[in-house]
Amino acid sequence: MKAKLLIPFLFVLLIGCEKTDELPDELIILEPVENLADSLSLFFPEGKNIMLGNPEFFSDSYQKKIVLTRESTVYVTFINEAAEYRSSLCWYSYNSAKSPGQPCVGQVLFPNISKVNEGGILEPGYTLQLGTGKFPAGTVIGFFLVVNGWEDGKINYDKPKHYTDYQFNAGGKQQHILFKSKDFDYIIIGFEDMSILEDATDCDFNDILFSVTDNDGGYEAISFDTSNMIIK
Repeated sequence: MKAKLLIPFLFVLLIGCEKTDELPDELIILEPVENLADSLSLFFPEGKNIMLGNPEFFSDSYQKKIVLTRESTVYVTFINEAAEYRSSLCWYSYNSAKSPGQPCVGQVLFPNISKVNEGGILEPGYTLQLGTGKFPAGTVIGFFLVVNGWEDGKINYDKPKHYTDYQFNAGGKQQHILFKSKDFDYIIIGFEDMSILEDATDCDFNDILFSVTDNDGGYEAISFDTSNMIIK
């Protein structure tokens, strides 16, 4: 680790390793928000355990999921990464009234969520739409990281996975943080790529950083439930 079609339930297993384009064809390139990555680096400094410094991120009292309050499109923008691993980011969706009873295995978003000069080809502002249309109100959008899953142009789904529905993670441990930035009006998700059950992890949760929004213009999202979301 170093210092941006509704499918209610997807229980179809992803099997094997198929060749995958590292940069999806549907890519939207947004102008990176000035100072966003630097601001997050200051807020989540490399090697600093935020479980100690910011325990509110891990409290059951706060929102840790993306939940739509009205019909909307959903977009994800890559912000930054600070990882030794070459991991894959995937997404899934389900109806909030019916929480999944087993891991949801969905669709690939960024096969190699690594930036330029750090083992990948992503740059801040690279954006993708989830699916091809709008999701109905009440949809939960989830994400999972296939840790170090990018191997020779393929995704190895046998590698460990960290879910935003963290009851599916090893030991049921939370491997992501979610908050709304008060300075940039972005909803941001950060992953810790090493299991927090391992002694070697630093728990800085800055290994993968991306934003989730309801538009492709960089405007503030208004379609998600932010009523109990941490604002930092």
